[in-house]
Amino acid sequence: MTGKRVKLIVSIAVLAAMIVFRVTEPAADTADMFSMIFAVIVVSGVLFRFPLTIYLPAMVFLILAGAGSVFLMYDKLPGWDRFVHYFSGIVLGAVGYTGMTYLLSWRRLPQDKVLLFLGAFVFTGMCAGAWEIGEFSADQLFGMEVQHGNVDTMGDIVCGFLGGLTFCAGMFIWQKISHGGRRRHYTEGKKKTAARRKGRSKSFNIWN
Repeated sequence: MTGKRVKLIVSIAVLAAMIVFRVTEPAADTADMFSMIFAVIVVSGVLFRFPLTIYLPAMVFLILAGAGSVFLMYDKLPGWDRFVHYFSGIVLGAVGYTGMTYLLSWRRLPQDKVLLFLGAFVFTGMCAGAWEIGEFSADQLFGMEVQHGNVDTMGDIVCGFLGGLTFCAGMFIWQKISHGGRRRHYTEGKKKTAARRKGRSKSFNIWN
């Protein structure tokens, strides 16, 4: 099965899950359900060209956020909101990192690790701040009660930053382990090649 088909199936499954959440929870807000459906469509379109390793976690994030809004998990589990923001930081870090690799490739610039990690972290912080600005605007313009004070707002931003740091740290460790294995494999390969050449050289001398 191709990556595009997997993404399409996952998107449809997430949309269906949002509807199921609404049907099974009569107290859920229908407006929240339609907001999450709109979010799934937008995110699916934006990330459709990204690899599955980013697309699938993004869909998981939407399920978590949708369960919080539609299935009222924000009220049932006090730490749910913090976890969703933390997980969003991980996903946004991955998106920022991948986007920076595409940007550097497009500009034909070297894949500098400092720029890649900086891009991931800055993108995470920018999106975390933009999200809180959106919530603040919704409260002020439409009289909603999305934010619950300065501690709630800053706590969400901090959780997003921590998620971005988690991604950067995990990616850094994975690269160290992966590159170490490749370097070790490359070194062992060179030794085996040198040994084979040495063996051929000895046999040649013997036969002569």
